[in-house]
Amino acid sequence: MIKKNRSTASDVAKKAGVSRWTVTRSFLNEDCVSEATREKVKKIAAEMGYMPNLVARSLIKRQTGMIAIVVDNFMNYYFYQLMREISKQLQEQNLLPILINIEDIINIKTIKQAEQFQVDGIIFLGSFFNDYLIRLSKINNMIPVIVIGRDVSHLGVRVISVDNYLAGQEIASLFLSLGYTSFAYIGAPIDDLAKRQRFNGFSDMLNMHNKNINFNLEIEQYNIIQSYKMVKSFLEKNSFSMGVDAIFCENDTLAIGVIDALREKNLNEKIAIVGFDNIQLGASTSYNLTTYDQKVEILAKEAINMIYHYENNIYIKGELVLRQSHKNN
Repeated sequence: MIKKNRSTASDVAKKAGVSRWTVTRSFLNEDCVSEATREKVKKIAAEMGYMPNLVARSLIKRQTGMIAIVVDNFMNYYFYQLMREISKQLQEQNLLPILINIEDIINIKTIKQAEQFQVDGIIFLGSFFNDYLIRLSKINNMIPVIVIGRDVSHLGVRVISVDNYLAGQEIASLFLSLGYTSFAYIGAPIDDLAKRQRFNGFSDMLNMHNKNINFNLEIEQYNIIQSYKMVKSFLEKNSFSMGVDAIFCENDTLAIGVIDALREKNLNEKIAIVGFDNIQLGASTSYNLTTYDQKVEILAKEAINMIYHYENNIYIKGELVLRQSHKNN
């Protein structure tokens, strides 16, 4: 059986009536080739079964078109949504996402492998990355490192995040406007600046109105089951529900576990709850969770832009999403 030769850029150029240079630039989406010509070249290429050589492309542009996405916690639904949005936008731009799952932050071998692939950039999504891990990824200064959601600009990496202090203030203002008087904050240990800003914004706004956080409960992991078990245990040992009428949960994953625990004690309609992240599960009729939307579409878009265009740190304004859980009876 005679093997059919694979079509080349020269074959496409000949059929399209353009130069080989034009074919190459058409697949690089460069402005020096008109949109009409690019469409014509790509259509003929598809008919001929031609695919551009990514290695050749990387030599021409000095870019591989590959972006590493580093995630440390798949139990947090928000990171899954953000990872999916980044992957979607990368693929729309003909870029290739490479997922690196690091549940054990001590194991950094996979990050070094990503650098050996000469990725165009590394995007960190995570709650528990330590400074050492992020600093280590900066050893190769030719590869841009972007961190979403954590303020680690002191490490020399670029950061994009929602304005956490403002978000905390807005949630406190919502509770105050509804007349609540006793407040709780539930979150993981506050070990990074972004989470501290979220807590401080909430606390400071309450203090401005002569109110305080009456309970501050720490959950060990961003995990619905862990949140449920810890709050259930706390309720069994403490008169937590006595007087508390509003709870701010650091994220929706924790908030859902809290609602499940309160529901068992018939307290879910007596205590207002607001989460953070606007994950899909929170929108279900089982929870109707009022939350704070971090605008994942914008975060993803700006993170990708940061890799290819040097920009300063970006802090965006999110938005309260009002459903039912912020109301109590």
